[in-house]
Amino acid sequence: MNFVTTGNLFVQLSSEQTGTILLFLLLIFGPLISCEPTETARQVIDLSDSADIIIFADPGSDFGRSVAVGNINGTALGQFPDLVIGAPGGANDPGRVYVLFLRGRSETPGVIDLSLNNPGVDSIVIEGDPTEFGVGASVAVGDINGDGFDDILMGDPTSISERGSAVVVFGRNRAGFPDVFEVAGRSDIRLRGETFGDRFGDTVLVTDFNGDGFDDMIIGAPEARALAQLSAKAYVIFGSDSLPPVINMNAPPAEVSLITYIGPNGISIGVGDISLAAGNLNGDQVADLALGFPFSTSQGNIKGDREEVDVVFGAIPSGNQDPPGPSQLVVDLADGAPTEVFSRFSSDGVGDTVGIFDLNDDGFQDLIVVGIGSAGDSQAIEANVIAGRPGSLPVDIDLGVARLTGNDLRITVSLRARSDVKEGPPEVALAGGDFNADFRQDMILGVNPSSSVSIASTFAQVTDAEGEGEGEGESAEGGEGEGEGEEGVVPAPFLGRRAVLYLLKGSPNRFVANSIDISEAAGTILLGPVITDTGRGLVLLGSDIDRVLPDDIILGVPDSARRDGGEVLVYYGRGSL
Repeated sequence: MNFVTTGNLFVQLSSEQTGTILLFLLLIFGPLISCEPTETARQVIDLSDSADIIIFADPGSDFGRSVAVGNINGTALGQFPDLVIGAPGGANDPGRVYVLFLRGRSETPGVIDLSLNNPGVDSIVIEGDPTEFGVGASVAVGDINGDGFDDILMGDPTSISERGSAVVVFGRNRAGFPDVFEVAGRSDIRLRGETFGDRFGDTVLVTDFNGDGFDDMIIGAPEARALAQLSAKAYVIFGSDSLPPVINMNAPPAEVSLITYIGPNGISIGVGDISLAAGNLNGDQVADLALGFPFSTSQGNIKGDREEVDVVFGAIPSGNQDPPGPSQLVVDLADGAPTEVFSRFSSDGVGDTVGIFDLNDDGFQDLIVVGIGSAGDSQAIEANVIAGRPGSLPVDIDLGVARLTGNDLRITVSLRARSDVKEGPPEVALAGGDFNADFRQDMILGVNPSSSVSIASTFAQVTDAEGEGEGEGESAEGGEGEGEGEEGVVPAPFLGRRAVLYLLKGSPNRFVANSIDISEAAGTILLGPVITDTGRGLVLLGSDIDRVLPDDIILGVPDSARRDGGEVLVYYGRGSL
């Protein structure tokens, strides 16, 4: 390793940086006793060759497109969780989902090729239906039928002419799983979207939305239609021990309880999207649901054509009697949600990513709303943190207000992209967990940029002795990076296809500042693995898979340049982060 220190900048770099993706993982650490941040330096750590576990499968499989963690073969005390990895493959590929039954640090190899029979590795592969392509584009886990085993929900948005479908495989004792589990004829529940082109199953989530002890399925259809207009939909299918084996959303069986949320209209064909997150925002111990609609330009909402995130609050059925019988509701969010968050500008991309974590350690989880393309800048990234509170959030939250209230926080990331190689807007992923073993929840914000970028102040800026304000830097992609700068300062060089990780400390009562540019703040940056020039897709997950604090970081890279077909990397928790 090479070390460079310049002022308050500490940089730890490997000698092999070329073609490396920079993963900026924004660590908003749970608060310490002091209300002031203690970071005074920036630490850059190269993780490109230091993953504790490297997992991959067949070439071209799109391995790592989705990742989840759960106890598929039981939840006995002390048992290690299982890793569920989606590999939807390419065109006309039925797709696969792999389940890796973990055994702790000492018994888990550092390199696992799931296309082979690995001695000492216990895993199964769930094969998609050959007639319905792309299973594993999304995955989620939870106990849907209430038997004590986590179940696997797998989305397949491209099947049936992009009508989309989802499949549930119930968890069970390991002996009940064959090594190769074929979905065709063996899936426990199969769900299908309403109409062709809906892309039902593009996003999936599992949580207990009504507090009845059964986890519920939330399935997104980003290009669904309502009243002849393109309006994303999200379906909440309530868990039960008696769900039927087939559920068609255009004519759901009467015994199925569900809510259909209709999103705002104005979504353009081919760019529809919906993001989902669940957590307890109001402290009532029942999961709430955040739905992001980043490509909506609804003329029906109160803010005109601004994009929005809607929040609906989970609730336990009233009274002491058993939950009411099956009901099927349709809720049009264009008529107003319990809480609506509106973008500052049109085309902000607000709702591209949403998350729910307790960042200020007050017992109420907070809503994180990420937007990409703020104020017309396609490379701008802004994350707004809206503090949870008793009761409910405000009905109307306008991010156009210059100063957010009390506990709220606006986080920005400044990227300077090479205009000649842009491949579209950057991608953002969120993850939560206790990443520094202080028993408080932290957040990871990962960015996969669209091209070679320069992150403001990431590396030391070199003073030009002649004060001409121009400079050159060797590009990590093998080219020269040039740019105009302030007088006497050479801009930081372009860093290749990279993204970001920062350490910021909160407060027990309120955030230190209402607005932070993390590109300028002290903290920690991790350099991740190589990614292809046109690669899309970045999956981040925080989970304690080895049962040793702090929580571990799981990174899915389906377009890894190092591994044809993609890979999943596991970094065991490090208390020094």
